[in-house]
Amino acid sequence: MAITAPADGAGVGLNTTINITAGAVDTDGTVTKVEFFDAGTKLGEDTSAPYTFAWNGATSGNHALSAVATDNAGRSTLSSLITISVNNTPPTVALTEPDPGEIFDALASIYMTADASDSDGTVAKVEYYANGTKVGEATSAPYAFFWNNVVTGNYNLTAKAIDDGGAFTVSAVLSVSVTNTDNVAPTAAITSPTGGVVYAGNITLTADATDTDGTVSKLEFFNGATKLGETTTAPYSLLWSSVAVGSYTLTAKSTDNDGAVTTSAAVSINVQAAPLTFSENFDSMGTSGTSPPSGWSMKNANSGTTNATWTDSIPIPGTGTNSVAAMVAAAGALTANNAPSATNNNGYNAQGASSSDRVLATSPTSVAGVALQWQVTNTGSATVTAVRIGYDTRRYTAATAANELPGYWLFYSLDNGTTWTNVTALNPTLTGTGVQVPNTTGVTTVAPTDFTLSSGWSVGSTLLLRWVDDNAVATSPDQIVGLDNVTLTAAGAQIGAAPTVAITAPSASDAFTAPATVNITASASDSDGTITKVEFYNGATKLGESTTAPFSYAWTSVASGSYSLTARATDNDGNTTISSAVTVTVNSAPGSGTLTRAAYLQQAGPNTMTMRWRSSQSIVGRVKYGASVTTLTNTVDESAAVTDHEVTLTGLSPNTTYFYSVGSAYDTLAGGDTAHTFTTPPVAGSTPNTRIWVLGDAGTGTSSQTSVRDAFYTWTGSRDPNLVLELGDNAYNSGLDSEFQTKVFDIYGSLMKRVPFWSCLGNHETNQATSYVDTYPYFSVYTLPKNGECGGVPSGTEHYNSFDYGNVHFINLDSMTASRAANGAMATWLTNDLASTTRTWIICFFHHPPYTKGSHNSDTETELMEMRANILPILENGGVDLVLSGHSHCYERSYLLDGHYGLSTTLTAAMKKNAGDGRTTGTGAYIKPLTGPRDHFGSVYAVTGSAGQTSGGSLNHPAHYISLSNLGSMVLDVNGNRLDATFLRETGATNDTFTLIKQGAADSDGDGLTDEYEIANGLNRKSSSDANLDSDSDGISNLVEFAFGTNPRSSDPGKLAVSGGAITQRGQPDISITPTDAGVDFRAAFCRRKDQSTAGLTYTVQFSTDLTTWQSSSVTPTVIADDGTYEVVTVKYPFFINGQKARFFRVSITPN
Repeated sequence: MAITAPADGAGVGLNTTINITAGAVDTDGTVTKVEFFDAGTKLGEDTSAPYTFAWNGATSGNHALSAVATDNAGRSTLSSLITISVNNTPPTVALTEPDPGEIFDALASIYMTADASDSDGTVAKVEYYANGTKVGEATSAPYAFFWNNVVTGNYNLTAKAIDDGGAFTVSAVLSVSVTNTDNVAPTAAITSPTGGVVYAGNITLTADATDTDGTVSKLEFFNGATKLGETTTAPYSLLWSSVAVGSYTLTAKSTDNDGAVTTSAAVSINVQAAPLTFSENFDSMGTSGTSPPSGWSMKNANSGTTNATWTDSIPIPGTGTNSVAAMVAAAGALTANNAPSATNNNGYNAQGASSSDRVLATSPTSVAGVALQWQVTNTGSATVTAVRIGYDTRRYTAATAANELPGYWLFYSLDNGTTWTNVTALNPTLTGTGVQVPNTTGVTTVAPTDFTLSSGWSVGSTLLLRWVDDNAVATSPDQIVGLDNVTLTAAGAQIGAAPTVAITAPSASDAFTAPATVNITASASDSDGTITKVEFYNGATKLGESTTAPFSYAWTSVASGSYSLTARATDNDGNTTISSAVTVTVNSAPGSGTLTRAAYLQQAGPNTMTMRWRSSQSIVGRVKYGASVTTLTNTVDESAAVTDHEVTLTGLSPNTTYFYSVGSAYDTLAGGDTAHTFTTPPVAGSTPNTRIWVLGDAGTGTSSQTSVRDAFYTWTGSRDPNLVLELGDNAYNSGLDSEFQTKVFDIYGSLMKRVPFWSCLGNHETNQATSYVDTYPYFSVYTLPKNGECGGVPSGTEHYNSFDYGNVHFINLDSMTASRAANGAMATWLTNDLASTTRTWIICFFHHPPYTKGSHNSDTETELMEMRANILPILENGGVDLVLSGHSHCYERSYLLDGHYGLSTTLTAAMKKNAGDGRTTGTGAYIKPLTGPRDHFGSVYAVTGSAGQTSGGSLNHPAHYISLSNLGSMVLDVNGNRLDATFLRETGATNDTFTLIKQGAADSDGDGLTDEYEIANGLNRKSSSDANLDSDSDGISNLVEFAFGTNPRSSDPGKLAVSGGAITQRGQPDISITPTDAGVDFRAAFCRRKDQSTAGLTYTVQFSTDLTTWQSSSVTPTVIADDGTYEVVTVKYPFFINGQKARFFRVSITPN
């Protein structure tokens, strides 16, 4: 027992198949199996000599192999170990983009590509590095990656290729630099504080800073000229500690990575000492208190209810100076000025005995009044000139009639009650400004309100506040009104937590165009209360406000300019917060500039059409379209401003004419006339008359090109082609964008705005390069359907793809840069696409012709030879009808060919499916089957590469029926099952025509049996001998069974049977006998195919008197039944033949 292969110590490559072989014999029995192991792990086994195992997927490294032989008695023997090494060759990699030493402008977008391959596996990915830091990766060739937003600096770029075994290689360093000659300075704006009063202590400074073409390297904060500190990372903030009372001017200075500096607008703040704050909610009184809180007093509170009883120790006079009556009368209250009684005015400390939420309440009766008074002392460090007061008024009972003005009148005194001043803004009122307390139970909140005092409230002095409840008109029952949650601060002081607010839209990056509508929205919240309103400002100008979330305001008709937007939130305590500013710019309406490339059509589908054009300035493109020039009511806009515009219309109706214009929301650049129109393709599979103009190698920009164009325009007249096929080399010499302009758009522009142009890639489009990339200008000119947008199987690339127009399926191949291998990606996709189409016609176009002896030679040039050897078998197996190419600057057209994949010397007569001229006026059109399998019934190959120049050549390829060194283009007209082709000279002459016609069913071997029938019944559609065979030995040949509907795979039951117009049993012909008034009606009855003409069969009914002489019937058979495929017909017997009664009939079939 020993391993015989591989040899001990052998080395093999990664991803190769390792064939392990062992020798094993058993002297007293047989070897039943040999098992193979790698370091104890079983790989597989073999049960018969020679004992082998094919091992795939071995990992790189050393492997210890062994084998175990087991005999028929169950005994086992282990072989000696052998060691092999699996070697993983690292991949190769080289940066191909950008160019060494290339200089970019910040912020740069650097396009990086690499060539990477692996000799013993696959490249898993390519990683890209800049100065040692990974910036991105790509997983498929050409391993393209865009490194965006690159700032100023010098960069050493490398590519790291990693293969499927983990081995890697780092490319040589490629150095580039990014400069910023047009550096844009950064922005800077202080966001907090925003100005005004700030309280002494620690203040957090915050700022926004951005740089559109780089990064912000630092942000410094200043008080005047004094630097307070700096920060280098966003969000930019600095804690300014122990700030004293005083006035300060703050700025922020941002510096970008290129050294540009911007100083923000100055923010002025007034730092003040923290203000006084007083509050009272009366809850400390409890449910049985006998006196009000400290500093509070009540007039005539000498009796209470069941809730509590307490005596006022600081009475307020009922009459006289500063009495309740005098104060109300002096304030001009809507009451009488009667003095309150000394005995019938009650004071309450709550309305319910069990409530823990206490209030200080009054309930005056008759024409009396009650007053509540609060005495507070300024314990701060500065005189207060204005205060903010807020409170709740709680009404416990309501009158049956609203005959009293409810609520409290507020007065204040700064001289210990000698003089009093009414706070008119808080007077009770029925309507308008003031405090409205409804005649219902519940709480009315008086929001904190600022008012200026008549003189300063100095440190250490007292402020008296008096709430007066007058009751000038008697009511029943008494109305109880309470005071609760009183707050008093210096004006501007914060009560509790301040709200938070931020503008959520717009952002500084949003673009607006005058006259603009700027929708401003803000988020606002309050941790200890509610938001009462959010006001929106432009600078210091209030724009509007919102009182409910979501807080928003629509600022309309905004003129061009720069605007600083803020939002100011106010909470239920009167605290306010101003948001950070957002600067927005409203641009002047730009217009659309001018057209730098006229509108043209691309990628047409039954429900879609793509428009492209270019403008002199960057705009958001707009297409307007409709059913007439005057009804362009449908609008489609691009998502961003660009100069190279592409808009796809969707939801269109098939085979419908539309008119359109292009431009922007501001103006129209072109269209809105009869010259800008298009007709959508018909529904796929329909059979409209279709005209196709074919242009090969047209793009010379010479008089030769225009003469070919003008000849077609004259020939076709007002009948536009439905589409145009360009066969490559559309823009000589290098495929530059400027060359496309002068040699495509300037030549065919009037047609391109109303007819879609489709193209394949030629060698001049790539400037002779063969790299499979999408960076050639060609790909920015054409929009091609890589995702199956217009029919066909999605290819995922614009290099090769397919589309439908009616009953024609078009296939575009890349013969220049895509793999032309038979197992390559393009070939794999092509196979699937051909298998999926059900269209009547298949037309394939690519640049390099498989058969030519013009300015190029298909026997010697790689692209041409590989397309012929590898791609043509796929096309012919898929049933392609016509192959169009350019490249050779001549006109060449083949016979109907099949199977010619070698050099021109290998062409045989058998490869010409039809060696005629293909002309209906000559030897006849080329005929192909309409139904059934479509493989290998022949294709026509046309080289039409002379739309721009002719370049001679031997013009003697034997595959071609005709070869001409003439300028011209090709015109295809497809009408249902007929295709007519015309080579149109620049002179208007038509030097070649040919016709393809689809008819009948496919019959590959010409034996009269359709391919579909032979496939269904297990016959050989490539052998004509089986037509006359009797496969089921029932005495009936396969051809006869095909003709009469019987089963060639089993003996048939006998004669046919019909019931109620349906065939109940197919079978042999029969005689139907029907009694009539005139006697008996004898008829011959038999089955025949309903598609007899398509199937190529002719049925002839004959009668005889003696089985020797037969006479064909001229009577048209009558159909009496069918089952979808076959029908039963009858033919009436003739009475006599040559004076004798007709007794016999037969049916003969003749294959056409």
